Amino acid sequence: MNDNSCSHFSDSQLLIEFQGGNSRAFETLIDRYRQALFSYLFRMTGNCDTAEDIFQDTFLKLLNSLPKYKEQGKFGNWLFNIAHNLVVDHARKNNKFQTTAFDNDDSVFNDFEHIKNQGMPDKLIEAKELNVIILEAVSKLSFEQRQVFLLREHSQMPFREISELLNRPLNTVLAQMRYALLNLRKYLEEKYQGEISHVL
Repeated sequence: MNDNSCSHFSDSQLLIEFQGGNSRAFETLIDRYRQALFSYLFRMTGNCDTAEDIFQDTFLKLLNSLPKYKEQGKFGNWLFNIAHNLVVDHARKNNKFQTTAFDNDDSVFNDFEHIKNQGMPDKLIEAKELNVIILEAVSKLSFEQRQVFLLREHSQMPFREISELLNRPLNTVLAQMRYALLNLRKYLEEKYQGEISHVL
């Protein structure tokens, strides 16, 4: 397996290659999940440096846990599980289970490219402005609602698996997702008179 072929392998194949001594395979895994994982961490913590620290810790912990990992085709879920637990630990240590004040680091905004192409009003079409608006709205959610909303958006886990990860009843997770969406719409409608709430 050469470097150029790494990107065509499944997560399972990359793990096998890495365990067989191919360091490039692990780099490919990191690249594959970099944007989704970092976006999740940033939007949970609200701070670029903190997100980067937890991102690094996630992959270090993953490396240490690899000998115990049993591949079941759910590497992404396992990765987000590790990241989630680190976010919770960080929140407990820093007493940040409520709303988060997001910083304005431009480097975190590339995950909103799909939103700005949704037929936005001219005065809000500026990507950075819209990104800040959405980040601000997400920061107003409760910690629990933000967990469910961001895990679903960035990991694409089924709600049943999110329920297991968070150790909450499925109905509770579904309700928290519903309230997260309602609260996001309400915030955007109140602040921008309904002009951009249709993106949610």
